[in-house]
Amino acid sequence: MKTMKMWFQPSRAGGLLIPALALAIAAIFTGAARGGNRPGTSFEQRRNLSAVQTIYRRGVPQLTKHGQVLMKYDPKRSFLPVGMWGVPLPDKAYYGHRYDWSVLKRAGFNTVWVWYVPTIPAVKAAARFGLQVILDGPKSPKVLRLIRNSPNLLGDVWMDEPIGQLGAPGVDMARIFRAFMDYKKMAQSIDPNLVVFVNDGADVVPQATKDWWIKWNNAGDICSDDVYPNQAPSLGEEPNGIPQMVSLEVRSSHERKPAWLIVGALEQVHPRGNGFALRFATPTQLRAEVYAGIISGATGITYFIWDSFISRDVSLVGMSPDPQVDMGGTKPTPATPMQLVQSRALWGAATVINRELARLAPVILSPTVGPEVDYKVAISGRSRTVAPIRCMLKPDPRGGYVLLTVNIDDAVLRVNYTFPKPLREVATMFDHWPPRKFHPPVETFSVRYEPFETHVFRVIPAATSPPGGRATPNKR
Repeated sequence: MKTMKMWFQPSRAGGLLIPALALAIAAIFTGAARGGNRPGTSFEQRRNLSAVQTIYRRGVPQLTKHGQVLMKYDPKRSFLPVGMWGVPLPDKAYYGHRYDWSVLKRAGFNTVWVWYVPTIPAVKAAARFGLQVILDGPKSPKVLRLIRNSPNLLGDVWMDEPIGQLGAPGVDMARIFRAFMDYKKMAQSIDPNLVVFVNDGADVVPQATKDWWIKWNNAGDICSDDVYPNQAPSLGEEPNGIPQMVSLEVRSSHERKPAWLIVGALEQVHPRGNGFALRFATPTQLRAEVYAGIISGATGITYFIWDSFISRDVSLVGMSPDPQVDMGGTKPTPATPMQLVQSRALWGAATVINRELARLAPVILSPTVGPEVDYKVAISGRSRTVAPIRCMLKPDPRGGYVLLTVNIDDAVLRVNYTFPKPLREVATMFDHWPPRKFHPPVETFSVRYEPFETHVFRVIPAATSPPGGRATPNKR
């Protein structure tokens, strides 16, 4: 119980548990993410104002398993893709290793992104394991006709990271773009529900690059980007952090297209030059990456990459429930003992995160609560960025609200959440903390965040009737 009091505390007049400055700011400024960068606002004011995300007030763009776009959550049709990238076929031994897709199902994945494998066997394998499949690259009209009625076919990623080719000698980006649009038209003349898109990288500087990035994202049926800020002191480092890139997906599509995020679960083994290589995230960071994406507007999550000969061929160790020193391939890349430990740990973390996403899917895919619940956020502590806390309030189907929150910085912070009306109860959904029942009700509660920590709360206003009658007084 001592730990509980240190981490999760109500705040009442006469017994302030956060700095007075933070309370004063919370009393003056609303939590809506508007005006956060206006001239004259202090650093503390800007980071409080920037915390609350209010996108998707009118509806959340989401897919069915068969590629149709919905704007309203349907418990029978709505689909929150949780994917694994770089998946070999399950019925073939590659360099002495087999890849059992049932381990993906057990870990909570519902979508596979295959890579350079035969299309027909991939679609049949997805059907056998009950997974949706994203195909790799353009397919011939003949192949598309053969697979168009598959209930497990979700999409076709025509190209990976076209923005990376911009400015390369001999590359005509306009010609590549026209080829994509021609392919999309052809493919959807055969299968109108096939989701055709490109996945791009986190590269929006200079402006000419950003313009092409937006054009590519808007051209596909969904927006999809990979962002790997694992080595940064914040997941929100300018200009290519996770919140920035996902928010740009959402804004550029005017909140009308599903936005997907690919998070990094990889480590670079033989980096070139003296630059800082891609590093494994910690389990806590990986969870923060996912929730930073969700809170910024992602309606699909994919992990890069399943450890296999595919990853090792490009000098990467990926995540796996049973990683091996040598996975084979044309460019053997042995993993170190610590990389094996980290790979296994991230698989375990993803398994936990995926269970959370499955439980939260009806919440994530429902409209965001707006100014009708004008809650405020006050942050104390030294942060690395101007907006270290990101949060989003959703209606809870059981009554009250679900508050999704994440600390995107490598910083210890205290955060005060103040609601316009008294709260009867606040409980964490996944942290195993005892629920806090307030008697009398309070309007404010305070939470401590360790670096990159995520918390999801059930917030129950005092006016909400509890299932069993009166709220139990808090005796702690």
